[in-house]
Amino acid sequence: MGLKDADMDVAISDVVASKNDYSHDQNVQKLEAVDLDMDLLLNRNNAEIRQYPDWSRGSGESWSHFVLRLGTEGHTFFDAWLLAAGCIGQVMMTTPNAWHKTGLIPGALIIVWGTIIGFYTMWQLKAMYYDRKKQLIEQGKWFDDPDKPHMRKHKTQMQELLGFYLGPTGGKIVMCMMFFAWFGLGVAQILASSTNYYSIDQSHSLRTYTIIFGATLLPFGLIPSFRKMRLILVIGVLGTLYTSMFGLYLAGTKGFAEAPSAKLVPEPSGVQSFQTFFNGMAIIFAILDHHNIFGETIEAMQHPRKYFKSYVLGFFPLFFMIVPPGIVLNLAFAKSGIATAGNWFQLAPLSVPKKIAVWLMILHNVQAWVLWMTAFGFMWEKMVGTHEKALWIRLTSRLPYLLAVYLFAICFPFYSAINSLMTGLTSPLIYYTIPCIAFLIHYRHQENRDKCPYQLARTIFKVVGWRTIMLLDIALALYGIVLCACTSSMAILNLVKLSNTFGFFPECYGCKAYLPAVPKLL
Repeated sequence: MGLKDADMDVAISDVVASKNDYSHDQNVQKLEAVDLDMDLLLNRNNAEIRQYPDWSRGSGESWSHFVLRLGTEGHTFFDAWLLAAGCIGQVMMTTPNAWHKTGLIPGALIIVWGTIIGFYTMWQLKAMYYDRKKQLIEQGKWFDDPDKPHMRKHKTQMQELLGFYLGPTGGKIVMCMMFFAWFGLGVAQILASSTNYYSIDQSHSLRTYTIIFGATLLPFGLIPSFRKMRLILVIGVLGTLYTSMFGLYLAGTKGFAEAPSAKLVPEPSGVQSFQTFFNGMAIIFAILDHHNIFGETIEAMQHPRKYFKSYVLGFFPLFFMIVPPGIVLNLAFAKSGIATAGNWFQLAPLSVPKKIAVWLMILHNVQAWVLWMTAFGFMWEKMVGTHEKALWIRLTSRLPYLLAVYLFAICFPFYSAINSLMTGLTSPLIYYTIPCIAFLIHYRHQENRDKCPYQLARTIFKVVGWRTIMLLDIALALYGIVLCACTSSMAILNLVKLSNTFGFFPECYGCKAYLPAVPKLL
């Protein structure tokens, strides 16, 4: 079947009636029905192409094209599941240390609680996404040209989705938070790669490896679409799975003689304990927060209605890759390094399995860099006005922020501190507060609840009741604000402390010997 394809992440049936054959109301009605079904992909170039089956060679398709398509296409339910499962990466290397800071029992409760609430707020985001899309289609603003209901270059992002309900000011606030989140995530991937490699080769300084890996990652920030990532996502998930198993093996070979000394609950030792607990909590939240690429992912899917299911199922492999190693490494190294090992590769002796794990995690960091920097690129293009320009203009315009991320990573090579700061400032607000506030503002009216095109949302409105949802959203919004204040303030103090100790552009952060640095940051 022929179809019009264009890179961007929109779907609509090719049986939509032309404007000459039907009235405007009939067109809108047809578009709404097709929009929620979303069966075909569309091309910005408006070119007729052949649609091939997802997982088999199409009629007349060459083997080389089929192999290339199989490795690069990324619009199916499986790809969305890979994306959800693959969002966890380098943070798994810091989770055992984070659990030591929070205590094993509170850390486990944080993960369970955060996951449940994450499902809840993701359901809210999908409901608001469908509602916004339906309204824009009715207003003739979704497609590039209302007379050609198949053209869509624009990529919906979190700041646009929430800004639709919170107003222009609210949208700008979300955009600032997303800017900070993606910037920090980009810095983290460079630092993660360099610290991982330093754990198996100390022939050069950590700063040298940061410069090398930063330069290596930069070109991967120019990938134009979320639809070209299947192979790298598969490699990323397999890499984290292997590394997780290596963590279990490492703990097993070490033994559990130190297990009685494992910290089950945080030690009540005043301000320092408070700061340590919330720094660990911020890192744990980095495991859970996949909300910041919600818009890019759902629009990359051929069947967006299946997104929520793929998101939920993606957490099952995440738990198996994060929780068991985090627990057993805390038990095995309770007195011999877990308290200071910001990266548990530091606990493993040099071996072939460790080298394999390190290189697989570096490949995963490439995948994570691609995800975060592609999403960052979309927002940057909109800020500088190149988002709907020619591809070469779009990609060239990304260079300033890519270079800024690179420079910042060399200046502040503190992976755990950067991760804590980025997560502490943004995750509680994006994960809890802002989606709940936007949901409350829009759906406080019965009419809006009745018109919501997302069937699951309408069902929950009736079964649970609006009053219960309203009280829960208010509580979560306040909880997110308090949590943000605690985690971000503690993370800032930690970053200042590290900067005062090691200075800017340190050569040897992560080495065995450190020298106090001057001048101090504060």
